[in-house]
Amino acid sequence: MSAGVALRPRRARRVGSSRWLADTSLLVPVLIAVVPVLWLVYSSFRLSRYIISPNPAQSFFTLTFHNYLSAFSGQNPLAHEFVNSLVIVVGTILFAVGVGSLAGYSLSKLDWPKWVVTAALGGCLLIQLLPPVTLLPGFYVTLEHLGVLGSVFGLVLLNTVVNVPFATLLMKIYFDAIPKELAEAAAIDGASEATSMWRIMAPLAMPGLATTSILVGIFAWNEFLMGLTMSSSTANAPFTVGVAALLEPYTIQFGQMAAAASVAAVPMIAISVFAGRRVVQGLTAGALK
Repeated sequence: MSAGVALRPRRARRVGSSRWLADTSLLVPVLIAVVPVLWLVYSSFRLSRYIISPNPAQSFFTLTFHNYLSAFSGQNPLAHEFVNSLVIVVGTILFAVGVGSLAGYSLSKLDWPKWVVTAALGGCLLIQLLPPVTLLPGFYVTLEHLGVLGSVFGLVLLNTVVNVPFATLLMKIYFDAIPKELAEAAAIDGASEATSMWRIMAPLAMPGLATTSILVGIFAWNEFLMGLTMSSSTANAPFTVGVAALLEPYTIQFGQMAAAASVAAVPMIAISVFAGRRVVQGLTAGALK
């Protein structure tokens, strides 16, 4: 008995040391991810001459809102481009997640032949593997024929086309996890396929809808290549293009770039963390039910 009692503190010390090592190993990547963001936000409150100063410690506590005021002033189009990006993100989520949910439900629950499902999923994967630059010529000609080239609505369409395959794959996975017997029971009670989807399947797949919407929104917000090539003027350009425009030929507005990048990055990070926790809560609540 005494030997067993003596071994318990040793085991407790081993468990405590292993936990300490695990926490320390996890702390390192967290610092690598968080410190650059904190430094970016801190730099956004400093003047450009202090950011590139050879001795930044002298002006470490010299903070100002000048960068934000100048970056989003009336003469700078960043404020309007920020609104453009919000419109693009909301429109892309509505269209891409809506179409992807219908397609995912169809591939998961409508008893298509196996070769049809395989071909559809293979096409979605192939589109995801293609470099976006290879699709630009076709997109350009299509938007020009539709008469929406250089418009915000055209960018919404492009982001929707690019993100629908991803939304379809993700939503099919979530619909596959829902028992098909629920839809069959609803059909016995007289429910149509549309009623079964929207009133039974869609609420059960709500965590998947939330996750897909978050990811599609992040992709649309961070998109740069299509916004740069398909926007005809700064009035219709997304926010990422406006931030890149601060790199002028002879000067670089470091303070304004830090302010604009903070506005672009920090809210998305906060929304992702908050929404991600909500998604986990929804998943655990569904499991308990």
